[in-house]
Amino acid sequence: MLQRPWGSHPPLPKELRPYLFPQNLPSIVCVRVLDPQPGDSVLDMCAAPGGKTTHIAAMLGGKGLLVAVDRSQTRLSRARDNLVAWGLDKDVRLVAADASDENIREKVGGPFDKVLVDAPCSALGQRPALRVTAKLADVQSFPALQRAILSNAVGLVRLGGVLVYSTCTITTAENEDQVAWLLEHFDCLELEQQSPHMSNCHGLPVPGLHSEQQRRLQRFGFIAGEGVADDTIGFFLAKLRKKALGEKDSVHRDDAE
Repeated sequence: MLQRPWGSHPPLPKELRPYLFPQNLPSIVCVRVLDPQPGDSVLDMCAAPGGKTTHIAAMLGGKGLLVAVDRSQTRLSRARDNLVAWGLDKDVRLVAADASDENIREKVGGPFDKVLVDAPCSALGQRPALRVTAKLADVQSFPALQRAILSNAVGLVRLGGVLVYSTCTITTAENEDQVAWLLEHFDCLELEQQSPHMSNCHGLPVPGLHSEQQRRLQRFGFIAGEGVADDTIGFFLAKLRKKALGEKDSVHRDDAE
């Protein structure tokens, strides 16, 4: 894992591409938090261009099931190219489908042990960027799409299974607010402690999340009013578990305040 900015290194020669896969640190942490193990069934609901999909497939080691979904056939082809380059294309089922479609289960099957929703977002955490070209209306359109995908994801996680939600943006509307919405609307979900927890920053305070829940979230990059906490892109991570029937939360609001 590189510890210095990628810009100080020369371009990656094509001869090394089957051996090195450059990724931002939060993207690496994201898959480690998901923690796919050989034998697991895993669903990557927004897979293209395939960096995290390739990482998951490598961790599964050809043992288990990995279904990777994206609505864009063109972007899915990029994921396939990455998998081919790493000799992992036969270990992954690629599905061209809209993850927000309420009938998505007909195309992907399930339920799954682990589900990753690396959601479409406003991408305001991407770096370097001299200016932001996104329009306000576009930025405000993402939360509804993310909730449609997350609603489907909850139904695709088995009891006792794990759902990881991530974005490369910095708005609370697309991050902490979405976690609070999930916990409010799906009693079966519990926010889990993440491992590894490498960010210096936890979640920001929003209505619906108490302090212990905020500490279970990870934020990377720029935090409004606090400067740069980590020298990475802006990124957000939440890990939730789908409780078995009748199971109580491990952390209660009264205990955490």
